[in-house]
Amino acid sequence: YQFVKKYKSYFNFVNRVEQDITEKSLDRENKLLEYFSLKINDGKRILDSLILNELLDNTKVSLEEIKTKMKTRYNLPISDEVVSSVLDCLNFRFHTVSHNGRIVRVCDAFNYNLFKWENGYISTCTDFERLKRAGKVKEYLSDSTSFSVKTFERKLQDEEYLDGFFRYKKYTREDVLRILMWDKMEVPLNLGGYKLNAELNNMPIWVILHKADDVTHSQRYRDAFVNSGRFFWQTKNSRNLNSPEVVAIKNQQKSGLSIPFFLKKSDAEDDDEFYFLGFLSVDHQTISEDFIQDEEGKKKSIVNMEFVLDKPVESRLYEYLIGV
Repeated sequence: YQFVKKYKSYFNFVNRVEQDITEKSLDRENKLLEYFSLKINDGKRILDSLILNELLDNTKVSLEEIKTKMKTRYNLPISDEVVSSVLDCLNFRFHTVSHNGRIVRVCDAFNYNLFKWENGYISTCTDFERLKRAGKVKEYLSDSTSFSVKTFERKLQDEEYLDGFFRYKKYTREDVLRILMWDKMEVPLNLGGYKLNAELNNMPIWVILHKADDVTHSQRYRDAFVNSGRFFWQTKNSRNLNSPEVVAIKNQQKSGLSIPFFLKKSDAEDDDEFYFLGFLSVDHQTISEDFIQDEEGKKKSIVNMEFVLDKPVESRLYEYLIGV
């Protein structure tokens, strides 16, 4: 998968290294191969790759057949809502790209027509059938898809799987929103360290533990481990006890708000991935309003609280994360 990250698809890597590949894909098919390799076949959610694998050799697949395979092979029941989210990803409605100076869905930028779901079947459309006729492109997509399935299966045997995430494995913000079934990827700057999705009742939190020196004063949050099973956390500035996310957190026990927690040691870790440490529950007694100063010394309101992790961080990773 490291080849894919660098060259966007294994096909591109082979084309770069070996000069004897005579069959060249069309730009449109190769661009699709890149997107499937980078955005879908990463071994982080199996249903996407499982459906893709079925449709590489068929023009349609029964949804009930897919559900049965997920249950019997992996003991993972799936809902129609999950299937709908996965199809949005396979159709590149979730993923976004900069196009003509705007951030738009990939499917709109390139006018892709890939898959549809009707009458209990998922079937292929024009662009995916064209890709399947593109010889080498189909072959490399099949290899990429099989690799993704096997990667997930291996992790499922060896790692702890919690509501779509593997504990202590690394995820980008895009991975997280995709697995949480958000409608589309959002600009990372707009996400910041967390964002509440009231409709889906989840609020992922991302923390960079050791902040860079050039972080502005009003964003120098004092997020820190209290111990391996407890975490002190601050909201974004200009928040108070009546801010929507704070109210949602205070109502967590009643609403069942899901708060998956992702953390990286510092910006010195040169990637966009965060460790998934588990799910958080707020300690209501620790919620309090506070202030943080901006560059001009003006006070901005902020809310402090402590979260309890569903499981203490294992010792070796914990020592690495808190180490300077």
